[in-house]
Amino acid sequence: MKKKVLSAVLALTLAFGSAAALPQGFITESTSISVSAETYGAYEYKILSDGTAQITKCTSSAKSLVIPSSISGKTVTSVASGAFSMNHTLESITFPDSVTSIGDSAFLYCSQLSVVKFGKNLKTIGKTAFSQCRSLTSISIPANVTQIGESSFSECIGLKTVTIASGETATVDNYAFRGCTALTTVDLGFTVSAIGTSAFEGCKALTSITIPGSVNSINQAAFKNCKGLTKADLGNGVTTIANNAFINCSSLKSVKFGANLKTIGDSAFEDCVALTSITLMPNTKEVGISAFAGCSGMTTAVLTGVEVIKPKAFSYCSKLSEVNFCEKARAIGEEAFLSCGNLAKVYLPDSLNEIHEHSFGYGYNSETKTYGKRKNFTICGVKNTEAYQYAGTNKFAFAEVSSSHNCSFRTVTVPATCSAAGYTLSLCRYCGRTKQSSPVKAKGHSGSVWKTTAYNTNAKTSTQIGKCTVCGAVVSKTTSNAISRLAGNNRYTTAVDISKAEYPSKSNTVILANSMSYADALAGVPLAKKLDAPILLTSRDILDANTLAEIKRLGAKNVYILGGEGAVSKKVVAALNNNGITNIKRIAGGTRYSTATAIAKQLNSAPAEVFFVYGNNFADALSVGAVAAKKGAPVIYLNTSGAMNADTAKYLNTIVGKVKKAYIIGGTGVISDAMKNNVALSLLLADSSVIRVAGRNRYETCTAVNTRFSSTLSVSGICVAKGLDFPDALAGGVYAAKTAQPLFLADGSSLQACQKTYLKDKNPAKITAIGGKGAVSDALIGVIAKASI
Repeated sequence: MKKKVLSAVLALTLAFGSAAALPQGFITESTSISVSAETYGAYEYKILSDGTAQITKCTSSAKSLVIPSSISGKTVTSVASGAFSMNHTLESITFPDSVTSIGDSAFLYCSQLSVVKFGKNLKTIGKTAFSQCRSLTSISIPANVTQIGESSFSECIGLKTVTIASGETATVDNYAFRGCTALTTVDLGFTVSAIGTSAFEGCKALTSITIPGSVNSINQAAFKNCKGLTKADLGNGVTTIANNAFINCSSLKSVKFGANLKTIGDSAFEDCVALTSITLMPNTKEVGISAFAGCSGMTTAVLTGVEVIKPKAFSYCSKLSEVNFCEKARAIGEEAFLSCGNLAKVYLPDSLNEIHEHSFGYGYNSETKTYGKRKNFTICGVKNTEAYQYAGTNKFAFAEVSSSHNCSFRTVTVPATCSAAGYTLSLCRYCGRTKQSSPVKAKGHSGSVWKTTAYNTNAKTSTQIGKCTVCGAVVSKTTSNAISRLAGNNRYTTAVDISKAEYPSKSNTVILANSMSYADALAGVPLAKKLDAPILLTSRDILDANTLAEIKRLGAKNVYILGGEGAVSKKVVAALNNNGITNIKRIAGGTRYSTATAIAKQLNSAPAEVFFVYGNNFADALSVGAVAAKKGAPVIYLNTSGAMNADTAKYLNTIVGKVKKAYIIGGTGVISDAMKNNVALSLLLADSSVIRVAGRNRYETCTAVNTRFSSTLSVSGICVAKGLDFPDALAGGVYAAKTAQPLFLADGSSLQACQKTYLKDKNPAKITAIGGKGAVSDALIGVIAKASI
């Protein structure tokens, strides 16, 4: 073990130039890995005590690597410390969603690494994990990350953009991005809580920074030596700006201080020579030692609520000509305004009880180390106060301000925050007296990344917590009618109930399909979405009375019939005619394949995407119907293998060159790889443009579809339908597409593992059962609700 550690230290010393150049806390016991390693392809790994796998070493010299989600049946959850360090051939790394942690120094000094793609479930990025990855140009931190470790991206000198997704509360630890000299853009989201010591120190290309309201502290030297920084908006959540936080930001012209800032630390803005003025809000009570020292461009300082100004706070602000103190000011430290040569007159309120030596009216000669008293300097204030005594002791001119003077007010706007009212504050230039006017109501918390934390199946409600996009505060809300059911006594009335939910008033068009045959109807779900029409059901020869009543309620003038007379006969057409509905269009072919293509032609003559499903079962078509409908893409039937159906092949020939991507829904047991290749050949698509989305059964396929197209059906709710029958899910598919919710197939009162995982990730706020309790039981809804939180 000692030899391994010594070798690692020697190698790193060569890489960094000297041991002194290593990031603080870099050499730790965790840097050396001692495991009984097993090999899997390009990786060595070990099984952890919790039964998951950890990548411990990479043995490959490949330029691009994708870390597997499982090894030997064990889920890969972490990458160990030092696993890929000093790999100088690696250019791209992709993490699976299963990886939740990346260890210390895992990719340290991977000099060619330029592309890093994190999985969505990543939680922690270890110390120096990507330090000195000098080819890395951009990084996106996922929403579940809670810790961006110490020096994790330090000295990534090619890094230009950093984006931190909003979600879990995250910390940007000490030195995280220190020395990223090319960094120009930083998006901190709205859930970062703290910015650590020297987190962005030396990021000289950074021109502006907005601190979200969720951040409560900007720690020591966080933005030290960011010489290109011109603008900083420090957010209303920040209560403390620590020592040296913005020291030597020589281009910083504008700083917007937040409403809740209490303390500005020592040397926080020292030598920010381009800063022209500051206005501190009433909650800021203390300005630290040398906080604004050397701000040679500053002309005005409005200290609206400051009570204590520490030594040298504004020393060497050579252009400072006006300082406004508040009526609660108590103490001004030694040399607080030393060598402020342009400050000829200062008004000091009678609240002051401490004015220390050389606070005002003096310069300092650093060569002779002597103080020089200014000529023609005037102290203004009330007689027999600390200001009066300071003037007398130092033999400065004193101009009395009568206690009954007419105040000359400077106006300061205190903005409303999410939880506190705003107002206009008037600050007297002479005595610091303040008065408030023009109150503005608190804005209230707005927009959030909501997480469902509880369901009440009795009250049919769900509870969500989230973080305000402005201030980062945790807020909660309750969603009523979070559990609902669209159902009738049978398949006809269930379709009617769904129609009523979709169209509470009218719809000019309805689609009519056979209630006992899925093939024609399922291909029609995208058409129903395009026509903005519900799908209603009929038997072959008899138009159901409930269906007819719904058509009348909707005031529908147009009816599309899916399928030939073998599915919906002339008797149904006659029944429609007898009820005044004559604008009837039948879409049909000789087979289910040709009917599907006929529907596709009605849907879109130039589809960019096409979905292919097995023609002799309904499950996969149910799974993808809502997605296809939302995308306006046709659903086309295929047989398992052999030659492609002639009608299908003929249709595909008409859209060659128009389709950019095709999806095969279902495994090789229903649509073979040979048939998948036929699709690619027919559409002249590359293999990579024909994508199979599948699982081992209908439930896994459904969750795979919903996961793949999560951004298409993005509403925080799900529609649950029976997976072993089609009528409810058929009509529900149109409702799901219309409401942008995924259709979730389930049966019985239990869930498969993949379904539980999907529900936990989806974390829906609403659950809508499609069909009666015989199709989707209350017990199943309870299980789904429990799995969703």
